[in-house]
Amino acid sequence: MKGLIKASLIALAVVSTTSFAGNASVEKQPKSKVKVEVNKSQAINLNTADLNQLQLLKGVGAAKALAIFEHRKQHGKFTTMDDVLKVKGIGKKFLESNKGKISL
Repeated sequence: MKGLIKASLIALAVVSTTSFAGNASVEKQPKSKVKVEVNKSQAINLNTADLNQLQLLKGVGAAKALAIFEHRKQHGKFTTMDDVLKVKGIGKKFLESNKGKISL
């Protein structure tokens, strides 16, 4: 029984080491670069975006993303940009700082 446990632990260590070694080059790439490219390439649709996509917007963290998502779920799709202002915590500053980055 002890031999089986030791063999399992050794196998796990070997698999874990090779997994990390294979990802080493990926880890070195800056993650923020991907977000910048996403923001520049296409606008985020407030009517279809998931929580992660909403958090890519300036000034939107987990709480505001959830507020947008829940408002959309309860009241339906946004039809105008002014509808977004009905979401608690979202103001004109949000619209101004994300101009060109959001769509409906």
